[in-house]
Amino acid sequence: MIDQRKSLERQGIRRLSSIQGGGLLLICGLQTVLGFALLPLLRWVPELQSSSYGASLIVLATTVLTICPGALLMLRLLSPLESNNALPFGRPFPRADGKRWLLCVALVFAGLAACFAGSLVSALISWLAEEAGMVFESPEFGSPTNIPMLLAELLAVALGPAVIEELLMRGAVMQPLRRYGDGFAITMSALLFALLHGNMVQAPFAFVCGLALGYITVRSGSLWPAMVVHFINNGFSVLVSYMNNYYSEEAVERFSSFYVVVIFVLGLAGAALYWAYSQPQPQPRYEPAGKRAPRYLFGSVPMVIALLYFLGSIILTTTMGN
Repeated sequence: MIDQRKSLERQGIRRLSSIQGGGLLLICGLQTVLGFALLPLLRWVPELQSSSYGASLIVLATTVLTICPGALLMLRLLSPLESNNALPFGRPFPRADGKRWLLCVALVFAGLAACFAGSLVSALISWLAEEAGMVFESPEFGSPTNIPMLLAELLAVALGPAVIEELLMRGAVMQPLRRYGDGFAITMSALLFALLHGNMVQAPFAFVCGLALGYITVRSGSLWPAMVVHFINNGFSVLVSYMNNYYSEEAVERFSSFYVVVIFVLGLAGAALYWAYSQPQPQPRYEPAGKRAPRYLFGSVPMVIALLYFLGSIILTTTMGN
C-alpha cells in the first residue's frame, strides 16, 4: 500500500512537471518570437521605444501576450478539479469573518517587509559579484515625467504583472502542487518565479518575494492579498522613478528611507498580529516521501528545456553586462 502511494505520488509530480513545464515552454517560445517581432516594428516606428507611453505599452503587451497563454495552457491540461482550485479568487480568510481585514492588512505589510528583505539579498549578491569583477544587468524601464505617464507606467509595471504573474505562479503553478505539501509548492513556485525574470539582479529578489507571496496566498486562501503586495512593491519603484524627475536625489533618498522604515515596522507589527489572531489552517492530507524537488524540476523533458532556457537567459544577460 505504501509503495503504491509512493508510486502514485511520483507519477503525479512528474505529470505536473510535464504540464507546467509545457506552459513555461510556451511562455519561453512566445517571448522569443515576440522579441524578434518587435525588432522591425521598433525600426519602423521608433517613437514606440522613445515614448514613455510606447515603452509602457510594449511592457504590458509582452506580459499579457506571453504569460497568459502559458497559464491558460496549464489550466487546460490540469484535471477539472485541479483547474477549478487553481485560481482562488474567493474572500481571504473565509473562516475569520470578524478579523478578516485585520489579518489581510497584517499579511500585506508582512509581505512588503519580506520584499524589502529580498531587495537586501539581491543588493548583497550584486555587491559580491561586483567585488569579483562582474556586473549584473537588469531591464530598465521608463522614467515617467507627468501624471498620465505615471499612470501608464503603473499599469504596465505594477498592475499588469501583479495580476498576471500571480495568476501564473501562485495560481496555475503553486495551487496544483499543494497536494504534495505547501512548503514544496511555495518553494518550487518561488524558484520558477525567480528564473522567469531572466537576470541575476531580479532573480534573488523575486525568489524571496515569491516565498512570501506563496505563503500569503496559502494562509489567506486567496490570490488577492498577494496581488496587493505585488502591486505596491512594483508601484513604489515606479513612484521613485517619477520623483527623480522633480526632486533632488537627497529628497528621494529620504523618502525611500522613510518608506523602508515604515514598512519594516509595520511588517513586524503585521507578522505579530497575524500570529496572534490567525486560526490554525488545514494541513495537506499527506506529505509525500522521497526527493520531490528533483522529480519535479528534472522529471519531464518540457520542464528541463524550460529551465535550460531560463538559465541560458540569465547567463546571456550576465555575459552581456561584462
